[in-house]
Amino acid sequence: MASKKTVSVANLTALGAERLATILIELAEENAHQAKIDGGDADQQHRRRRTANSGQY
Repeated sequence: MASKKTVSVANLTALGAERLATILIELAEENAHQAKIDGGDADQQHRRRRTANSGQY
């Protein structure tokens, strides 16, 4: 279960650089995995949303 603590500079500093880097890498990997499940990589998803919102093809 995810923690319900508020993210703050103090909390992130207390984690230390190595743990924070590990968390960021895990989040990036999860995001990339989800993007593939959703039908493309994160860059493709961003371009599709941007194009859809602008009315361009």
